[in-house]
Amino acid sequence: MLTDNPVFYQGGGNFKEKYTTKVNKITKQAQKIVQGKVSLESVFNTINQQNIKHRSTNVVTIGESHQTKIFINDDSFSIANFFAQLSQIHSSKTLDFQPSTAALHSALHLAIHLIANGAIVPQVVQLQNNLYSVLWQPAMLSKEVRHLIEKLDTMLPPKIFVWLENKKQTEISLHTAQNLVSLFITELVPILEDSTYANDIFLQLFFLNQNQAFNQP
Repeated sequence: MLTDNPVFYQGGGNFKEKYTTKVNKITKQAQKIVQGKVSLESVFNTINQQNIKHRSTNVVTIGESHQTKIFINDDSFSIANFFAQLSQIHSSKTLDFQPSTAALHSALHLAIHLIANGAIVPQVVQLQNNLYSVLWQPAMLSKEVRHLIEKLDTMLPPKIFVWLENKKQTEISLHTAQNLVSLFITELVPILEDSTYANDIFLQLFFLNQNQAFNQP
């Protein structure tokens, strides 16, 4: 739906061309993972420490500024660190783990498959601190994508995804799978893109998961 040279873009060149190039790069990187050409562990620079045990329970938390932490039992980890640990668990072994581990493992792999198929769309949102962010959403216009998200919803155990505000936890119980996969896709995009965009706040917004104020002309 983007026109050539959209008027909002203040960087050099055509944003539509840059956007298409970046999305294609991300998609191809995800395809390499799906096809087994690149291991999932290598994408996350896998660490040696593995905190996810067979009896571990996991909770995904997100706060007002969309900062995410994953709790493995009582210990908190960044989402990238959690992805690195989760990627070490083979799909054939997930039934040996707690339901929260198995469900989040499925959510991560679904997010990667959606990216590999280009079934993702950016959504601009305004945060409570008045900064703007881009959340990458599953392409819910697709019947197949909706079916997969609905199937994941049935797999998620209660209280696996919570909202933190003023130290109060509230379970995210509406569109849980869609919101969870959106969070995972949004975190995966800059990892798969693996670039820096100095002085280009629009590319930073879309592809580096960086919030912007947009408080100047």
